[in-house]
Amino acid sequence: MNVNERIKKIRENICDDSNKEFAKRMDAAPNTVNNYVRDGYSVGDGVLYKILEKFPEVNKEWLFNEEGDMINKIHIFQKAKSYLQNTLQTPAEISKNTDIALSIIQGYILDGKEPSPKDAMRLIAYFENAGEILKEPEKQDVKFYDPENAPSGRRLIPLWDEVASTGGLRPARPLNTTPSGHVDEFVDPGSWFKNITNAIRHYGDSMIEYPPGSILALKEVHDFRLIIPGKNYVIETTEYLVTKKIRLGNNPDFILAYSTNEDKYDDGSLIHEPFPIARELILRMFEVLGYVVKQGNGTLVNTNQK
Repeated sequence: MNVNERIKKIRENICDDSNKEFAKRMDAAPNTVNNYVRDGYSVGDGVLYKILEKFPEVNKEWLFNEEGDMINKIHIFQKAKSYLQNTLQTPAEISKNTDIALSIIQGYILDGKEPSPKDAMRLIAYFENAGEILKEPEKQDVKFYDPENAPSGRRLIPLWDEVASTGGLRPARPLNTTPSGHVDEFVDPGSWFKNITNAIRHYGDSMIEYPPGSILALKEVHDFRLIIPGKNYVIETTEYLVTKKIRLGNNPDFILAYSTNEDKYDDGSLIHEPFPIARELILRMFEVLGYVVKQGNGTLVNTNQK
């Protein structure tokens, strides 16, 4: 495949074979970019670098040397996810305007599923054509709904009061996003918490930053190699569910769980002592994004996300 054919393939796959759309993204006249796909037309490195600038989803090695895949999948996945996480549009609105099935959109937003390359590019094109900018929108309040009155088409997270996180040890209870058990309420996180996947009630006093009875907003960590030392996590093991600040010790097979409450007994020992957790016994981990306290008709929100 020569360079003209590779450029033609970009136009076909990314711009839906539209010379007008290709020219628009290149900031060039349609007749000019039409030459790029003509066999035998000399395309210099300057044009190729401009294509990479205007089409950052294109893999440089493929464009120059036909090595690897045409699409830089990591780039488009991250960009599409960023738009989905920042938009105030409902999954139903996105589905309607992109012709991507609602169930698939919900999977991308609520379950963190990886979008297909085609869907990722379609989402990026839609949000950019709609003028959406990857910036923090005005905050929309967190809302709570009982299951019978939960609105459709909103990004709702199930909340269970019976699945409580404590500073101490507590028998583990399933913390699934789609459990068969009873859901007490649904939480609409508004625009306060990006990537939220779960919400649970917190009790206990070993983590002083979280008021007893507050609701923790959580993001599931699917790859334990991405654990960030110094952050707070809810950890579900084969025996218990616990909220702790995580540190990494010298043994890679364990993580160290610390409490932020440093109260001591009369003999000077910590009431809430740190302890190790074997990685092989961890079923699931959730980063704590912040917490919500329900106050009468409103809510008090504390988030560690920008």
